[in-house]
Amino acid sequence: MRKKGIYDVSAELEGKFGSQGAQERESAVSQAWEEYNAQILLDARKEAGLTQEELARRIGADKGYISRVERGLTVPTVATLYRLASAMGMTVEVRKRMPEKESSCGGGVLYPSAGERDGL
Repeated sequence: MRKKGIYDVSAELEGKFGSQGAQERESAVSQAWEEYNAQILLDARKEAGLTQEELARRIGADKGYISRVERGLTVPTVATLYRLASAMGMTVEVRKRMPEKESSCGGGVLYPSAGERDGL
C-alpha cells in the first residue's frame, strides 16, 4: 500500500502472507532471511578471493555444500558459520538488539523464526 510516498511494508506483507504469526508469513520471513544470509556468505567468499572449492577445503566440507549454502538451500549451524567466517578471515559478532519502536507507518522489523538445518 502506498500513501503520500510512504511504502508500508507491513501492510504489503500482510496482504501477501497474512498477519504476523501466521504460518505462511513466518515461512516467507524465514526463507527471506535464509536467502539474505546466503548472499552475505557468497559476497564474503568472493571478497576473500576464495573459490567454493578452497573454502570447502578449509572447513572440511565439499564444494557442493558451499554451493548449497550460498544458494540458501542449506543453512549452516552456528558452529559451521564460525568455521566459514574464520576460513574467510572474518569474525562473527553477536549484539544485543535495541528495543523496537513502532514506525509512523505501522511497519516493524522482521526477524527469522528459530530453526537451523545443516546439510554437512
